[in-house]
Amino acid sequence: MFTTFDHNTHPPYVQQWNLGIQRQVGQDWLVSASYIGNEIVHLYGSTELNPAIYFPGSANASGQCFAEGYVLNTTPGAVCSSTANTNSRRVATLINPVEGPKFANVGKWDDGGTRSYNALLLSTQKRLSRGFSMTGNYTWSHCIRTAIGSGTLLQSSAGNGVYLTPTRTGDRGNCTAPAADIRHIVNATGIVNVPKFSNPWMNAVASNWRVSGILNVSSGSAFTVVSGTDRALNGKNAPTQYANQVAEKVYGNQCENDLRQASGPKCLWLNTAAFLPADTGTFGNLRPGTVFGPGNWTLNAGLSRIFKITEGQTMEFRAEGTNVLNHTNFMNPSGTYTSSTFGRIQSARDGRVMQFGLKYLF
Repeated sequence: MFTTFDHNTHPPYVQQWNLGIQRQVGQDWLVSASYIGNEIVHLYGSTELNPAIYFPGSANASGQCFAEGYVLNTTPGAVCSSTANTNSRRVATLINPVEGPKFANVGKWDDGGTRSYNALLLSTQKRLSRGFSMTGNYTWSHCIRTAIGSGTLLQSSAGNGVYLTPTRTGDRGNCTAPAADIRHIVNATGIVNVPKFSNPWMNAVASNWRVSGILNVSSGSAFTVVSGTDRALNGKNAPTQYANQVAEKVYGNQCENDLRQASGPKCLWLNTAAFLPADTGTFGNLRPGTVFGPGNWTLNAGLSRIFKITEGQTMEFRAEGTNVLNHTNFMNPSGTYTSSTFGRIQSARDGRVMQFGLKYLF
């Protein structure tokens, strides 16, 4: 694999802007609304300079195939294009059959990619008074970027992580992992100090506890449906070429039982009949991040209290739990058409985790 650089490339940089308004309500409450926007320009991407040319049909009686002004010499009647003769169909080989085969993938890195993020943020905050405080916010956002597959500057493998479609705009779509497009996010926190009781026994047992909680709720994240094979027969991004969407209803029944049933599964997050591999020699009609996975919500909580033993000795008890309700939060299903689990959820985030602590101070 060879890599070239555009001498006019620039490092990525971020442009940011925001607008907000706040208002105090009463003595303890603060509400606000904000617009947040940013754009990253000069994201690195890569173009394949030595792709395989797709020759349709079969060779003529002379063993020749013709496409885009190129001639491929092969066996009479043989299929002109297949994954087996990818290197024979590369541009350098077609131009110079003697020296051309010495080159396989030739990547050209550029800085023409972009990523934009726009969000509306609504929030409220109550300061600690009357024994409790809380915060809450809701974000409605959209992230769009130029996808470059799995490529990372100077670290991509041959033929992967390059722009798939003829122009960079064909690889622009909703952001996918690791910074995936998530349209709706809700976060809330709260702290409650249990008051003292007049009854001595109740006061000794139940007072002075501090209870805290964090609630996180989000809609599903965007992911891409891919053919899983080199349908374009151009030797570029073979596992991640976009699939075709052939029906409007892209989601299945989205049920959550029998997820691991090996045969005849009934639970499908995606409607598998809505997708097909791209036609041979063509690009799929989908783009990055056109479908969304399941949403999730998690409640984390904490409980603590300081017990006074003597004037100079105290003991602190703490109990903390993540996902204390043990709610199952599913991960995105497989988006690869050739996978046996295509469209099916197969994994989930962590379940409930509890930890306890006791600290003695003297």
